[in-house]
Order: sequence, then structure tokens, then C-alpha cells
Amino acid sequence: MRGKYLYKFVIVLLFAVGLISFSPSALAYGDSDNIPSSVESASPNAGDNNYDSIPDKKQSDVATTTNPNDTEAPDSYVSLEITSPEEGSNWQIDEFNPVDPATLPSQPDGTVFPVGMFDVKLSCKQSCWQNEVSRVNELDSVDAVATGDTVHLKLIFDRVLDTSKWTTQKYDPATDTYYDYSPYVTISTQLYGSTLRTVLEWDVVDGGLGDADGVVNCQISDPIGPTVPIATTTTALIVPAAKTTVSGPTLANTGLGTNILISIAVLLIAAAVVIFPKRAQQ
Repeated sequence: MRGKYLYKFVIVLLFAVGLISFSPSALAYGDSDNIPSSVESASPNAGDNNYDSIPDKKQSDVATTTNPNDTEAPDSYVSLEITSPEEGSNWQIDEFNPVDPATLPSQPDGTVFPVGMFDVKLSCKQSCWQNEVSRVNELDSVDAVATGDTVHLKLIFDRVLDTSKWTTQKYDPATDTYYDYSPYVTISTQLYGSTLRTVLEWDVVDGGLGDADGVVNCQISDPIGPTVPIATTTTALIVPAAKTTVSGPTLANTGLGTNILISIAVLLIAAAVVIFPKRAQQ
């Protein structure tokens, strides 16, 4: 009898696991980046926008989404790919969100964001924490700065953009300020499949360079975006069109106005008409 109930219990348990596995929430997000699988699957190359032969929706180190803040192509796609050279580290993308700079408390002076900004949040599993604790403990000097893992980030656009005037700005939400990160960013054109694309690459150090929270905690916050100078427009002077003059006989300059001369001529003709008939009758 006990075996009968155990059998039923196993069936119910398997059924519950199946429901959880195939629930909408489980199917909606295939990885950690908080981007719906349907969005990543609709990206170029059948959902493999970085052409590594693995669907982006199944990779926690790759995130692909549409970018509504792209002023040239609001329906364009952009991907974030991360790698860590630190042995034993396993970083993942928790968030990759396009941000409209107009929604932030302030904007940088003299520049605009042609493709918007990107809010990047990364985290690492236990191996990262163990590595970073060991690194801090191995510091020889109390004055040494403890930093964590270095993560390499790659922003991949779906086409070639005009980057001739690009600089890269980071945003610090704690102080509501921007600072130029361009010296640490490499901009290049790379071939993905048969398509050339604009790619931005840079490094962020947990608790150090580029990490907004500034704490060694196996988490990286990295609000960033390319900027261009605000276009300055100058009002063009309107030059009147030159008048076309017709050449012909002109009156000699006698010091009298043309209208006066014409009036005198008309009076003389009228006087002649009146005077000469009377003289003919005499």
C-alpha cells in the first residue's frame, strides 16, 4: 500500500517539475540578461547576432536587444558580449538596457548621444568571490588598492555607423555627472558573417576603473554611451538677387529729374496743339 502512494507521489512531483520547466516565465527568459527570448531570437542571423554559433538567448555572457534610442534606425539591434581573462571567473550579464538620456537627471554639456546610453550590470558566481578575497588578502601593503576581476566588454551594432566624431561618456548616478571614458575605449569595424559592423570594446575592473559602485563585490555597474558634439547651426545671410537692367538710350544728365523733363515735354505738346490752330485761322 505504501508503494502505491509513493508511486502517485512521484507522478505528481514529475508533473509539477514539468509545469515549472515549461511555464511562461521559464520560456520567456532563456538566460540571465533579463531580455525576453523572443527579442533575442528575432535578432539578425536567426538570433545569433554575434555569430558564435550559439543562440544569444541561451548565453549568459551575450545579450541582444533592440535599440529604440538609435536616432538613425530605432528598430536596430545591438549586442553586448563579455569575457573575463581572470582564470576561474564566471561573469554573467544581469541587465543590458538601452537608456534614453533624456530620462536622466542631466545630460553632458555640448554633446548628444546618437545611439543612446546603455545600462550594463554584471555579476559573478562564487568563484569570483573566492578569487577576489584571495587577491585582497595577498596585498603586500595596506596602502595598495584592492581591485577585483577585469571584464572585457564588447558592444556590437548591427551595421557600420559614422564614428568619426564619437567620444564615450560614462555616467555616475551617485553624483549625476559624466566623464570621458574615450581613452579606454577602442572603436573598430569588424566583420560578422558577411556584414561589417561598428564595435566598441573596453575593460571594466570590479571596484576599480569603470565600475560605478567602486566596490569589490563581484558586481559591476557600467552606464555608458557614445556621444557626438551638438551640431552648431549658423543663420545664413540672405543676399537679394541682383536686378536685371535693360540697356538702351538714356537721358543726358542735365541736373533735372527724368519725371520733370517728361512733364515739361507733355506741356509743350499740349500748348502747341492749342496755339498753332489759332494762328492758322488769322
